[in-house]
Amino acid sequence: MSKRKSSRNTPRKPTAGRPATSAAPRTDAQPDRLLSQASELAAVAGTAAAAEELDPTGERPDDAGTPLDVAEVDVGRLAAALVEARRAQELYDRAARAAEARAKAADDRFADAERTRTTLAEEAAELRQRWTVLTEREQALGDRELAIRARELDAEAGFREYGAQARRRLDAELAELTARLESEEREHRDRQGAERRRHREVLAADRVAVEQELADRRKRVEAESSELEQQWALLRADRRSVDLLHSELEERIEAARLAADARTARRIKELEFRLRTSDERLAAAVAELDHQRGLVQQQRRDLDLLGQHSPEAHAQRVQDLESTNQRLRDELARRPDEEDVAYLRRTAEEHRRCAQRVAELRLEQQRLLNEVQSSRVAVDEIRLLRDTQLAYQGVVNGYRATIDELHQRYDLLSKQAERETAFRGCDEMDRDQRVGTPRDLTEVPDPDLAVLADEVRRAMWHQDPKDRLAYSERDVRSFLGGLAMSRLHLLEGLSGIGKTSLPRAFARAIGAGHRVVEVQAGWRDRQDLLGHYNTFERRFHESAFLKALYEAQCPYYAEVPYFIVLDEMNLSHPEQYFADALSKLENPRGAAFDLLPSGTGRPPARLLTDEPDGEWRIALPENVWFIGTANNDETTVRFADKTYDRAFVLELPTQRPRIDEPALRSQPVVTLVGLQKAFTAARRSLRGEAGRVWRFIEGDLKELLAEECQLGWGSRLKRQIDAYVPVVCAAGGTVGEAADGLLATKVIHKIEHHYEITGEALGRVRDEVATSWKGQGLDGEPVQTVAVLDRAIRRRSRG
Repeated sequence: MSKRKSSRNTPRKPTAGRPATSAAPRTDAQPDRLLSQASELAAVAGTAAAAEELDPTGERPDDAGTPLDVAEVDVGRLAAALVEARRAQELYDRAARAAEARAKAADDRFADAERTRTTLAEEAAELRQRWTVLTEREQALGDRELAIRARELDAEAGFREYGAQARRRLDAELAELTARLESEEREHRDRQGAERRRHREVLAADRVAVEQELADRRKRVEAESSELEQQWALLRADRRSVDLLHSELEERIEAARLAADARTARRIKELEFRLRTSDERLAAAVAELDHQRGLVQQQRRDLDLLGQHSPEAHAQRVQDLESTNQRLRDELARRPDEEDVAYLRRTAEEHRRCAQRVAELRLEQQRLLNEVQSSRVAVDEIRLLRDTQLAYQGVVNGYRATIDELHQRYDLLSKQAERETAFRGCDEMDRDQRVGTPRDLTEVPDPDLAVLADEVRRAMWHQDPKDRLAYSERDVRSFLGGLAMSRLHLLEGLSGIGKTSLPRAFARAIGAGHRVVEVQAGWRDRQDLLGHYNTFERRFHESAFLKALYEAQCPYYAEVPYFIVLDEMNLSHPEQYFADALSKLENPRGAAFDLLPSGTGRPPARLLTDEPDGEWRIALPENVWFIGTANNDETTVRFADKTYDRAFVLELPTQRPRIDEPALRSQPVVTLVGLQKAFTAARRSLRGEAGRVWRFIEGDLKELLAEECQLGWGSRLKRQIDAYVPVVCAAGGTVGEAADGLLATKVIHKIEHHYEITGEALGRVRDEVATSWKGQGLDGEPVQTVAVLDRAIRRRSRG
């Protein structure tokens, strides 16, 4: 470190043909010209001194001109000017390298644009400073070297012409840089305007889409209702047709069944009678036929025996046969004739047909029974359809009731919306007499910051006897300086250490307003922060954040500071749900949050409206500070670097300080105007203290941080130092205390969690902080900065 330090402080001789750095192409030529000018003047002075030594009488030849008064030439001062010019060249080289490092560290368009504007502003400031230095040096050299300039009028005229040319070049460069800066600002404003217009177009498109979706839903409900009514009419017609068909079918089935049963019974009885008669006749015929067969067989046997008997026996046999034959004839005469046999045959055939008909009738009967069963199934289906119809009718009735209720509710809400406002919470605050009545603050004096810091600390201690709120004097002064520095505060520390209590107690101590907004882990966009509009109810569901913004504008709080405390702000990504507020804090003048693309009903008194049925917005009040508390654990997310850049960061100690009970002197009341006047007076009277801190941070430490950690900063840090340091000093603090707090929270805090930076590099940064601290003559020790660096080094050593 010592070798590097000495190498920086050793002047370097200009090298012939040395190329200019790319980061500052227009700033290297001027130091070279200054060196050349100083060398020429030194050469002239040396020549004059040599001439005087050669001629101690002081007389010169006639052709040498008027004697040169060398006593008036301050050679030592010329040499000092030469050394100073070389140092200026070295500073310019360092600035060029730092600018190049900053250019390499750019990672997005917004940062590039911001860094470009910062670089242009710094170059413009450097050009102005260089111009001032050149002017002063030119005047000093002119006053001290009148004799030399009198002797060398031509050289003087040439030098003046050279200075005029340099001045013209500087003016041209300054004009060019100013034009570029104005062009960048115009482009930035144009981009913001385009983004705002695009946002409004998106909101208008969303509104049209929501209204179209609502209209489509209404049409679908009406279409479904009409379709259900048609289905209900068709079901009723089908039910009547089915009922008639079912009745007719049952009657026909019953009549057919009765007729078939009667016909079948009669026919069966008739056929059974005829069948019994035919069976009896057939049995008799069969028996007679069997008897005749027996007789024939007997006669055959008799004929066979005839040859074995006498004629008398044969005659007797013949007589017997004749008598038998006669008897058989008589019996045959008594038997049915062919007609009767034909009748019997016809009867048998008819009996067969009747049996077949009976089978057919039985099949018909089975078919009819199946039809009856099918009819019963159809009846069950009809009953099921009727039950379904009743269910559909219930659904339709429910839809109709819902539609009627929605129509009534819509009409009621429409009538109420004409008389009421969509922002009911804000409207209640308008009617609240407490917040609607302004306080008499005309006799409140402007605060003395040192007295205010002491009285606030005492008042916070005495607010709650059960829970004494003890905060160190340094933390109170730092918080007060943060109010002057930024309208966004980030309070970090262990859970339960008093992060949320600090802004609440501070607000109560100075008579300011405050409201705590609990951040949820599921917050993703601005609707989670501000609330959302219910198109159907025509009501805006205000969030606690929106109510706090509105309350801050009410007469009771309008003239005093108002703190909106975002409790556990990093449970979700602030860069998402809080992005709108972060953007507006960059340009707070006239900033407002868009709420509705078009409003209905009566707007609350303190909302901004363009025209009737135009856009509704809520302003970002000038008296509002956003104070976020943050726990760093596994349930939270880290803030982005751009959030840290915009905010004032205060890390509370792990334990509350032990202090003796302070006596309560008075309860201070601070107005917004009085606080701003105190801040302005501190900046005006202690501007030099802020310059000391800026030179400390912009010195060798900046170059080391750029080389080792690829870390840079822009003009925002300069503005924050100019606002913070004077207030801390005016409140009773020291320059070292302010420098330590800013360096720890605004610079070192950003590299603590960048683990690509090694512990060795952090150790070199720590050593450089101590060296630069002593070199700038700052009081005290950078205890907070060293503690942050030691903590980061320990984390890396643990792996």
